[in-house]
Amino acid sequence: TKAAKYGSYAIRVGEAAQNVVQGGRGVADMVENGVTLENSVQVLAAGFATVGDFAGTLRKVRKATSAVDEAAEAANDATAAARKADAAVDSAAAAGRVDVPGGGAAREGGPVYRSIYSDGTLVVDGQQPARLSHMPDPAATGAHSRVRYDTVNNRIYQLREFDADGNLVRDVDLTNPTFPNGTPRPGHPGPPHQHRFEVNDTRVGPQSGYRRLGPEPLDGSS
Repeated sequence: TKAAKYGSYAIRVGEAAQNVVQGGRGVADMVENGVTLENSVQVLAAGFATVGDFAGTLRKVRKATSAVDEAAEAANDATAAARKADAAVDSAAAAGRVDVPGGGAAREGGPVYRSIYSDGTLVVDGQQPARLSHMPDPAATGAHSRVRYDTVNNRIYQLREFDADGNLVRDVDLTNPTFPNGTPRPGHPGPPHQHRFEVNDTRVGPQSGYRRLGPEPLDGSS
């Protein structure tokens, strides 16, 4: 009958209430025994008193976290797509399927170039030095630069500057990027030129990471 069914529900609710009371007594016993749980008990009590609000807040946090993850994934996908597109253009240019200013050896099966120094020395793609770390030199004190050295052409390829606190300041590039045939790509002053760094979120600071800004003239060079 409905009366029996509701009576069963009442018994279960009563048992649950007893469990909560016993849990509270257990906490009280621990406090009497010298265990410092005042803050934990207060938080637990607040949680029981406002369980509805807590559940709502938890749902909001999960939703916000999911949105952040989706945005980060979209940004990664966009970056990967841009890199693939750039690589596709370079490959097409090297194969002669795309008209690239200057023509050159890349169309004829010659070397594929990546960048060029101010004196016209070209860097073959794949022979550029390894990328620099975004972390300061652990052996350095104060403001300093990390050096990206070109062992093939025996010269500095890039400098990465850090301030006295170890924060990224700028890159100084001693080369300009080129098309596969060695023709300089437009939009880069110099070489040399610089790329400044900005934190991703000024409210968070360096912990949010950095973004590398576009090319700028170095010390008034064009």
